[in-house]
Amino acid sequence: MRTPPRRLRLLLLKEGTQWVAQCLEHDLAAQGPEIDDAVNAFVDLFAAKVIADAAAGREPLSSCKPAPAYYFDLAQRAKHIEDSMPRRLPD
Repeated sequence: MRTPPRRLRLLLLKEGTQWVAQCLEHDLAAQGPEIDDAVNAFVDLFAAKVIADAAAGREPLSSCKPAPAYYFDLAQRAKHIEDSMPRRLPD
């Protein structure tokens, strides 16, 4: 049985020469030299975490708390861009 699609919010931050994609719903982040690289690295990390949790018999992402309040505060002040990027995780 497939789970319904989830909507995740990513906060994109420039840190030095790297872009960071910080998820708000789960304290997971990835980085890359360009925005797309950071987002793609996040998608790979997210998929790996879900797969690892499922393989270990855990509810996927059950150990990932939301991001710290600091990131939610930054997100409130950030420019919001609605960019729906549907991604499928492997079965």
